[in-house]
Amino acid sequence: MTDDDKMAFKHLFSDIKPLVQDKIPPRRAVKTKRQFGADKQSRSAAEVEFSDMYEAHFGDEEPLFWYQGDKANHSKIKQLRKGEFPPDVEADLHGLTQQQAKQVLIELLYDAKQHNELCVAIMHGHGQGILKQKIPHYLVQHPDIIGFCQAPKQYGGSACILVLMDIAEEWFRR
Repeated sequence: MTDDDKMAFKHLFSDIKPLVQDKIPPRRAVKTKRQFGADKQSRSAAEVEFSDMYEAHFGDEEPLFWYQGDKANHSKIKQLRKGEFPPDVEADLHGLTQQQAKQVLIELLYDAKQHNELCVAIMHGHGQGILKQKIPHYLVQHPDIIGFCQAPKQYGGSACILVLMDIAEEWFRR
């Protein structure tokens, strides 16, 4: 391309202005992954304990879906299920024992509450299904959770659970 061609091209499009995006708000940036389970100080700060004896009932035929019982929470969990809330923080429980996973889960949820993080992703994997089965029973027991569901494919599908935290309304910017 010669200089004359470049000038002619530039002249043809001299009155063109870039479009201004004013309708769709930009998505929140996903926060960096943090390590859980190694910091003994956060273990002592997290004062929630999960019972291994408690078992909630979840349907075997349907994807995982649970929320605390009002209509506003139901609609938020439906949005979560559709992938409208990207995870702010995630924990990967692959390779952990049930007791280690329980401790990491306690620390993750405590940390998410402290940082006002709305959505938490818990990667449990497929494996033998032990963590996939136990984690929902633990989550039901936590006081700071609005609800949770099986993650949509873009966030891990059936190998991941998305949790919606109960945070102050001023932090709920959606």
